Amino acid sequence: MIDQLPQELLEQILGYLPTASSITNVSQANRKLYAAVRKGENVIFHDFVKRQFPTIAAEPPWLEAGLRLTSRSRAWDRRAFVARECVPPRAKSNEAVQNGRNQTFGFMPVIDSYETVDADQPKVREVLAWGAGGRIVARTTKGKSIKWSSFSFPEDDRPENDILDLRLLRPHQNRNQQGESMFIRRANRELALLHWTPGKNDWVVAATYLVPPETAIDCVDLSEDADPLIAVCNSGSIHLFPLHTSKAKNHAMTVLLLAETATTKQRKRCAKFLSSSRIAIAPQYLEGRQPAPIEIFDTKPTESPSTHIQALQQLEPNILSGNRVSGRIGANVLARVDKTGASDSDLLLSGWSDGVVRLYDLQTSHNPIREFSDPVDDGQIFSVLPIGQERFLAGSHQNGCLKTFDMRLDGRVYDYTSAIPNSHESSSSGLSRARRSSGRDINIFLAVTTQRGAPPSRPLHLQRGARASTYRGSLYSLSSPSPSSPTVYVGIENHVVQLDFINSDDLQNNRGGIRDHLDDRHVLNLSCYERPRLGHESTDPVLLRKQTWQKDLSKTPEGNNVEAGWDECWHMERLRASKEKTGSWRLPARPSRRRGSASRTS
Repeated sequence: MIDQLPQELLEQILGYLPTASSITNVSQANRKLYAAVRKGENVIFHDFVKRQFPTIAAEPPWLEAGLRLTSRSRAWDRRAFVARECVPPRAKSNEAVQNGRNQTFGFMPVIDSYETVDADQPKVREVLAWGAGGRIVARTTKGKSIKWSSFSFPEDDRPENDILDLRLLRPHQNRNQQGESMFIRRANRELALLHWTPGKNDWVVAATYLVPPETAIDCVDLSEDADPLIAVCNSGSIHLFPLHTSKAKNHAMTVLLLAETATTKQRKRCAKFLSSSRIAIAPQYLEGRQPAPIEIFDTKPTESPSTHIQALQQLEPNILSGNRVSGRIGANVLARVDKTGASDSDLLLSGWSDGVVRLYDLQTSHNPIREFSDPVDDGQIFSVLPIGQERFLAGSHQNGCLKTFDMRLDGRVYDYTSAIPNSHESSSSGLSRARRSSGRDINIFLAVTTQRGAPPSRPLHLQRGARASTYRGSLYSLSSPSPSSPTVYVGIENHVVQLDFINSDDLQNNRGGIRDHLDDRHVLNLSCYERPRLGHESTDPVLLRKQTWQKDLSKTPEGNNVEAGWDECWHMERLRASKEKTGSWRLPARPSRRRGSASRTS
């Protein structure tokens, strides 16, 4: 009998089971097995997570990690998520972000977030912060406790004072014993380190970083080391600052001069540290029609400060596509695809102005190893967010379109249908493998209702009336607290939307405690559609599905008929086909006007 096996051997065997429910079923066989599973749950679920989710950098406690990952995987497969707006408490009148007189455009939120688990209490603690014009909004969540903080710079309604970059310091980087820290860049060239105490408006500017007035600031990035480096980049140089110093005002520790590689006028669009000694920088050409390659530089100091350094590599944008793009293209955003247990990365995900997301492996080639495109929406990619090495999200610059892509570099291990009894047979649940949906990726429309001229601080659910319209602008930023988190934050004009990937039945039973913080007024009913496969645009149907919020499911006939491979919150509507030759469907693009014009792609 299995319950007669030694504890160590039993732990090794149970760690090979394919689902979390199968481990739970074994523990319910008798009291001895229950006690053995409870005693060795850290070892069992550690092995389970490492085998079933090998590309996700999960952290203990392993029981909670296993349950979160299996629930999130099922939600992703069934396209199940709850969308709601992040609405801070009503601010004081002197702290609210207001539109300037005769100003008709809003701010671009820059978002960062992280989560950690306290060693003494197995509760996830999440920190979220975003820039709202010239104001910072921060939220700390732990269990049922939510603490908000905010900070406003003088004249925060003026676009020249907007926050353009915001990076939260992770626990291994933070030296503020009283609370949290963040690094920010503002449109007025200010670079600063801020300390604040969660739940209080005690904000302190701990340090500032000075760049000569004649030096342009195109983009910045912060390394992920315990002693982070700040890289301030422009077309001719990289200024490196140590983040932690004893001085209130700091000058660059090292200035790296860049050799000219192109004869056309350019600026640096974005930068991303790949390790403590390597940085990827994406230039944007302002003249001509030549595509701009991504450049990799060594950030170690050179022997001669006056020497111009050459790029270690140049990553070409579209060699694998077969046809050279005639228009001028460049990368708008860069993101590392982290390897489990590694501090550096050779995998770089990049979103481009031609609407293509390209994945590079710096160890193999200067060409992309994979390209991801959307045959329906070819808008520029303004934001990307890798989910381990399984999936990634991409934000388009038009139609409020959030795109999901299946990356799966190392193959897929966990399959939630393995936990369903008789999943290989036809069943009334509609979740059998034979009847599951096509598995095509989806585009999610953040087509929320916005009112032109409304103050940015007004929640979306209050923006109604004759001047209200559907948001068809850009998705400027994406953030997730960790590779194993079920939550994604999306920045649209003037607002931050939170997507929690959780199934309707999990929500109804309050698994994970999501309903503890759920305000029905802020929940958004969104729509999505499956993208046609490349080469099958004329044959794959483009079907629009709309969400029905949980409380309304019992009132709609669609909520009683679960479609295979979809969560029960979805119901179908057929899209009107366009007259284009491709047979694809697209929404009319509406130009988005926003603050931060310095970061707009030309």
